[in-house]
Amino acid sequence: MTDDTAVAALVQTALQKHSRIDAALANAGVWRQGKATDATRDDLDLLMSVNVMGPVYLAKHLAPVYKKQGGGVLGITTSVAAHIGFPSHVLYCASKAAAESLVRCLATDHAGVMRVVGLCPGTIDTPMLAATCAGWDKTKEEIYADVRQRIPVRRLGEPIDIAHAAAFLLSDDAGYINGTSIVLDGGTMALPPW
Repeated sequence: MTDDTAVAALVQTALQKHSRIDAALANAGVWRQGKATDATRDDLDLLMSVNVMGPVYLAKHLAPVYKKQGGGVLGITTSVAAHIGFPSHVLYCASKAAAESLVRCLATDHAGVMRVVGLCPGTIDTPMLAATCAGWDKTKEEIYADVRQRIPVRRLGEPIDIAHAAAFLLSDDAGYINGTSIVLDGGTMALPPW
């Protein structure tokens, strides 16, 4: 997703195999822990390349296809990290805020051609989430148990939760949803700070 030429080839391969593309989801993402004082140019380049430029390249190469065939949908996986100042997540939060903005900008730039929707996950049980537990005084299991109790639905999200939402947003059933993201966080952002 970080290579414009590779993304162009991906789109062309999909067209050759299926003769059209109705929907695509930019779901690749990377995370790096750290405060601004820890940030390196390499970390910034990696996060912005994958989390921001990947979706940009996909939109760049899908827009002409969608225009020619009469429309299509692009989904972009963002994160609640775009809206919450998670400690030691400065570059990740910044990259996901940029991805949130892409959803709105691409929807207006390609109005009538490409419907653009975002999936904004919260705490999802993935290897990336497990990696965020490194360095704490508690085990991953203890951290997860604590987090489950803080989420109003009392569980971590599962990848299938995101897959179900993606299937809906990319379908014709969601045809009037455009330029916005659906938050899938079990109610986390509804919580007061106390």
